[in-house]
Amino acid sequence: MKKLSLVAPDEIDAAIELVTGESYGISFDGAAIAACRLLGFARVTDDMQTIAERRRDSLLARGRLEQRGNMLFLGEATVKE
Repeated sequence: MKKLSLVAPDEIDAAIELVTGESYGISFDGAAIAACRLLGFARVTDDMQTIAERRRDSLLARGRLEQRGNMLFLGEATVKE
């Protein structure tokens, strides 16, 4: 059984940014679940969601993501790269 806790934080961040960018915005809660699925997890447990949500919050704090209402979008720093 794979565990999200064994996935590098940078990989989780990249998955969150990818699902956000490909959807041209994604729900605040949906980003964590979609990133876990992208990483190959068919079932997302509460622990996995918590890990992904912490990574999402870190991306928000660093300006890599922006929140508008209940939606997430790529931040300007991410788009410019």
